[in-house]
Amino acid sequence: MIFSDKGSSPDELYKVTLPAIPADECKRRSKMRISDGILCAGDFNAGGTSTCQGDSGGPLYCRNRYYQTVLAGVTSFGSKCNGEVSAFTDVGYFRDWIDKNL
Repeated sequence: MIFSDKGSSPDELYKVTLPAIPADECKRRSKMRISDGILCAGDFNAGGTSTCQGDSGGPLYCRNRYYQTVLAGVTSFGSKCNGEVSAFTDVGYFRDWIDKNL
């Protein structure tokens, strides 16, 4: 375990399955500022499963129409742990920039 002033973090990786939330619903219902280029996943129920501090930069995988696992997003922010939806930078939205600069 790693300890900090905000509690402890596990020393092993965890994974969670989160349902995708349509952008319009996420923008309408979320307390967070959701802009273009952001994907939302999770649910709006307090105590639900979500990302947390220390998860930033982690992958959001999904299956494409060919059932291949692809990187859809990068963990970006959330309102609080297990509290609301999680927000991810949309890799597809920024694909041209990624290809040009990396």
